[in-house]
Amino acid sequence: MRDKVKVRHARRSVEDHVLVASMKLGLALLQDDLVHKFGLELTIVSNVYRLWLPVWSNNMRALIVWPNRSIIRNHIPIRFREENIDIGLIL
Repeated sequence: MRDKVKVRHARRSVEDHVLVASMKLGLALLQDDLVHKFGLELTIVSNVYRLWLPVWSNNMRALIVWPNRSIIRNHIPIRFREENIDIGLIL
């Protein structure tokens, strides 16, 4: 993924960029926390996150497996089966 992103803020390495973005995404840290931890400006933290998120999304999209409707129907909670809720409305 490194080749797909042009690092705009050269004072930090690509690894730092990935760490900032993954900490924001995975740990739900506030941008102010990341500003303090990495000694960056708020706009840089925001830009790094906005830069990496689409790259991760495009590259990891293939890892998400959506089951087909028949599998979902076989595994829906009993409550939904008893109330005859249309599965199409849920999906």
